Amino acid sequence: MISNPTTQTPKRPATLMTVFNFTLSDVSANKAGNLSKRQARLAEATQPNPLVQLILMGHVALIIGVMVLIVMASGVTTEKLLFLGVASMVILSPFLYAMNRVNTTQKGGLSADDLASGEVLSHSGQVTPIPATGLNQPTRIQVDDMRFTVPKSALELFDEGTTYTIYYTSESKKIVSVVAGA
Repeated sequence: MISNPTTQTPKRPATLMTVFNFTLSDVSANKAGNLSKRQARLAEATQPNPLVQLILMGHVALIIGVMVLIVMASGVTTEKLLFLGVASMVILSPFLYAMNRVNTTQKGGLSADDLASGEVLSHSGQVTPIPATGLNQPTRIQVDDMRFTVPKSALELFDEGTTYTIYYTSESKKIVSVVAGA
């Protein structure tokens, strides 16, 4: 059993640290109820850039406008309107996908509210893995009555019968660090 992340036993602490992207310094700040400076910096770096969003939406508006002008200049018919609708969807799809990627923070995963509050809460208990049931279902763990979304690779890292302390943000309930043993 691992009692403390400062005593580096083989594999587990480093692997948990890698999967959840935290350091021993982060754990110290999290124990005090705060995000570490490093965690806040990481989260800020992954926040969506409003300028990028504006540029993407500007391109979408420009393309649709040009397509409407082309259809109107050549005479509006039902077939042309149907073509315009289908073409708009085909052209919009990559932009909508890109917008979704911009809005989905990958590494930090913290919301603006998480950054604003900077508050970290903790919950201790034994971890029960909840595997995803479908393709688009998230992988989760349950600690007593609380559920957390985790990377799929994290499920195999929690030892049965071991108590873990999960440190998570107060707003989005995103795990910021995990310590085995309580």
